[in-house]
Amino acid sequence: MRILLTSLFVVILDQSAKLLVKGISVPIFNLYFNGIPLGDEKTLLDSFLYITFVENPGIAFGIEFNNILRITIVFFNIIIISGLIFFLLKKKELKFGIWFSFALILGGAVGNMIDRIFYGLVFNYAPVFLGRVVDYIRIKTFTFSFFGRNYDSLPTFNFADLAISCGMILLIISTNFFNEEKLKQNNIWITK
Repeated sequence: MRILLTSLFVVILDQSAKLLVKGISVPIFNLYFNGIPLGDEKTLLDSFLYITFVENPGIAFGIEFNNILRITIVFFNIIIISGLIFFLLKKKELKFGIWFSFALILGGAVGNMIDRIFYGLVFNYAPVFLGRVVDYIRIKTFTFSFFGRNYDSLPTFNFADLAISCGMILLIISTNFFNEEKLKQNNIWITK
């Protein structure tokens, strides 16, 4: 159960940050917050970390698809999320690193799914399942070229993306590098 609470915490953090960046209006509660205009950038750490409001209509790195494929991806993600929740509820004993990894991945996946499913409807620009994911964290790096294009920053991402990436890294570390059998096989295991 605590894994779902950890995932819920990730979702709340992610959605709160997205609503602060995008802005929200809830007339029933007399709540109005403008957020940052689309495409605008605010400096957090000069020459390194920025809040840049962009919306991603597709999947990773802004890869766009037609509406039918976008809806298919949403349903595929719902199946994966449901399977992950079922697995986590059935599996009672997991090492801390593994369950925390899954909690981060699940929370991040749900956070981005909320954008895709509901944001178009809530913000009145698209029907259900065709919303755009709000991205806002931009880290400037050294200038590099990739496929003939020059870049001076990493792709803009959000807290959900960060949770998924950290969860995947932690999962790889937890399952590969600290597996007792692998350590014994590679003569890395230290006995007392």
